[in-house]
Amino acid sequence: MHRVFLIAALLCVAPQAQAQPRRIVSLDFCADQYVLRLADRDQITAVSRGAGAIDSYERARARGLARVRPTLEEVATLHPDLVVRAFGGGPTLTAALARRGARVLTVGWSETIEGVIADVRRAARAFGQAERGEAFAHALEARRAALTHMRPARPVRVLYVTPGGVTAGRGTLVDAILREAGAENSESGAGWRPAPLERLARAAPDRLVLSFFDLPAAQRNAWSAARHPVLRRLVRATPATTWPSAWTACPTWAALDAAEALQRDIVARE
Repeated sequence: MHRVFLIAALLCVAPQAQAQPRRIVSLDFCADQYVLRLADRDQITAVSRGAGAIDSYERARARGLARVRPTLEEVATLHPDLVVRAFGGGPTLTAALARRGARVLTVGWSETIEGVIADVRRAARAFGQAERGEAFAHALEARRAALTHMRPARPVRVLYVTPGGVTAGRGTLVDAILREAGAENSESGAGWRPAPLERLARAAPDRLVLSFFDLPAAQRNAWSAARHPVLRRLVRATPATTWPSAWTACPTWAALDAAEALQRDIVARE
């Protein structure tokens, strides 16, 4: 009798670990980043159609892997044991896949560096790669610490601008990146919003961050808000740091690349 109770107690406090997934399928290019960086290649059955795009940070790791669209018809035929998503597929698809026996991991859409690092650990555990995830998370934390030690000597006001004339305020990952670099966000509002042209005409920021200008659509769109005379004058007259679109298209460790590049440029001009 005592042995039965002991076994029952152990089952309650120490549930059986899930087996390492062997057929991981990723539904969108933000989920791809976590799968490509943290899972073994032979664990990956397919990644999304966007895995090799210019704004996919881990695109080099996607070469040679099968691609899939986030539809039940395509994904179910691959018989995944773990489906990873950030925004792809939607609740109907993920519920249908779960009914077919696939676990579904939704990676977070974090607006902080701390959140990104937490997602690294969580995704790595789901892939059966906890040790790898922990090592990577520690490396990211060390990079954050280095940014703190290299903060600029004086406050620098930075405005983030996309080809559509959009900027990022409080509560966005971009705002967190600027703060990690030791900069002050020139946009005091919250969330994503149009660049404040009237205010910019009166008081320019110390530096610009230009992002997503490497995408083909940015070069073709003659009606882009970034072509407004105020913004064009600002771009010509203001020191700028350019971020590749892959650094901020998804909430990943690439955010630290962005913070490091901005901090280097700021410190170099002091």
